[in-house]
Amino acid sequence: GQIYQQMDLAGVVDSKSEAFIHDIQFNYYGDFLASCCSEQKIAIWEKEKGNWAKKHEWKAHDAPIYKLSWANPSFGNILASCSFDKTVLIWSEQIVASDKNEWKLLAKLPTFSERVVDVKFSPQKESLTLAACVSWGKIYIFYPKDLLNLSAWEKPLEVDVGKSGATCLSWNPNIYQPRMFIVGCDDKEVDPRSGKYSEGMLQVWGCSEKDGKLGKFEKYCELLKEPENKSMTDVAWAPLVGRSYHLFATTSKNRQLIIWSGIIVLNVEGGIEKISLSQASLLAFEFIPWRLTWNITGSMLVVSDEKNKIHTFKFNSLHECQEIATISAIISPLSLIHISEPTRRYAISYAVFCLKKKT
Repeated sequence: GQIYQQMDLAGVVDSKSEAFIHDIQFNYYGDFLASCCSEQKIAIWEKEKGNWAKKHEWKAHDAPIYKLSWANPSFGNILASCSFDKTVLIWSEQIVASDKNEWKLLAKLPTFSERVVDVKFSPQKESLTLAACVSWGKIYIFYPKDLLNLSAWEKPLEVDVGKSGATCLSWNPNIYQPRMFIVGCDDKEVDPRSGKYSEGMLQVWGCSEKDGKLGKFEKYCELLKEPENKSMTDVAWAPLVGRSYHLFATTSKNRQLIIWSGIIVLNVEGGIEKISLSQASLLAFEFIPWRLTWNITGSMLVVSDEKNKIHTFKFNSLHECQEIATISAIISPLSLIHISEPTRRYAISYAVFCLKKKT
């Protein structure tokens, strides 16, 4: 258990900009990095000789860009972005000359009436599915009309998570199970009669497929209806490696990290029969935790809080959670930590810190 006790700085990526970085995402192989910022720009970085070099940068939206998501690499280099301008855009890297590539806009998905707070591609490689999380409490599921023409997309499926509103979502990373996602909600709406939230602050939705087409998404589980629960800041569905059960991590403005254990029962046709979650572990924080992410095996979890600290946790088969490292950002305020999932032989996982420059 001593291998993770020391965490070293692997490198620094300097954006050479005063803009606030909202999100960073590694691609599937961990050799490209996409970042977005309040200057309405997306940047693509590539690792060369141990250093990260900016290869592309372009103005992508008309307002600050909030989240990014890479598609499965079987579809090429495809990137989705969402912004405070209430749009979701699909981008593709294309060859424009023998020695030159450029990122081109493939599609602009329907404009929303409220800001889009999260966007995620599902991990499946046989079909492309994108979920957009809108602050008013709707999840929109998009998929293209033809995988050979990603400029045309079907009318989205709608998932209503309730009047409290949605804040974040995470797909089930197991590609051999039906499509499912977990969504975290806001704390806007309390039922005056019951004194509880009309919908659970944490919900699990799923659907079955027939002939390669998505069916209707249904809610299989909801938790945290009590009014003392506050807005969810992030949710993360752990990779399923060597376990018979699923793990979920959630953070909230209650200053809590909760680890959930989940059992998914499938019927004889491969569809979803039942999903049940139970609380496995609860950890209190001194400050509000904002972002969290699992490593590639689902055995380690990294959490960043509002006071510039990074907490690393390790789990065993008994659901016991142990904090093994804490890192403080001394130079400037920390905005995000994200762990990549590289397939390189000697790198299990590593972190990139996005720091806001001093003004």
